[in-house]
Amino acid sequence: MMAGGLSDTKSATPEVQQLVNQVKPQFESRAGMNCDVFRATAYKTQVVAGTIYFIKVCIYCRRECFGIKLYR
Repeated sequence: MMAGGLSDTKSATPEVQQLVNQVKPQFESRAGMNCDVFRATAYKTQVVAGTIYFIKVCIYCRRECFGIKLYR
């Protein structure tokens, strides 16, 4: 991976799921819905001045998948 470039897509890990769990309340508040399931399925990272996570999250309240972007 070149500096600043995106990594390959990887399957979500327990650590990525922990990040997603931390932002679930904020997502639900902004989206105006409660999600029964909020599960990370895949992710990419980008290393710049820290790490940016691009995470595909499947939610089950409307049977939709969303992508979220987390800065760490």
